[in-house]
Amino acid sequence: MRILKAWVAGVTSGFTATTGGGGGAGGEKPSFSTSYNNNGFVASITRDRYTWGHISIRLNQKINLTSYARIILSYAVSGYLDSVFFGIGGENSSIAIKSSSKKYTGNTSAPSEEIVLDISNVSGEQDIYIYLDTPNAGELNGTKITGTCTIKSIIAYITD
Repeated sequence: MRILKAWVAGVTSGFTATTGGGGGAGGEKPSFSTSYNNNGFVASITRDRYTWGHISIRLNQKINLTSYARIILSYAVSGYLDSVFFGIGGENSSIAIKSSSKKYTGNTSAPSEEIVLDISNVSGEQDIYIYLDTPNAGELNGTKITGTCTIKSIIAYITD
């Protein structure tokens, strides 16, 4: 089996994160922060009571996925996240493949998670995206909640 290390913690950098919006009864948008450490690319999203939000994380370089069968996102989560999903797509391309969402409930701690995406019908250079969503729940006493996702690796596999 041959592999393509599209991104590996402590070896490469190069993600861009943007807020995808949010809102709710309070009308406030979520805030987010990003950083790198030896464990990976860390993205945290914080939101106020009775609001929701999401962020989109994109690998800065396109990856040629021709001939690869699957791509695996390895990550960890903690805090309050509703879901994480993983996708690929090319600029001005009709190809857009998205994984099923991994769902979480309440204050989560999952140190080792994976999402596998079948890319056997994909060719050419593609953008790689990770999406994080916060829950839309009514916390007590106006508290803010934060969810964190640490991306450990993105590796594509060719099955020989």
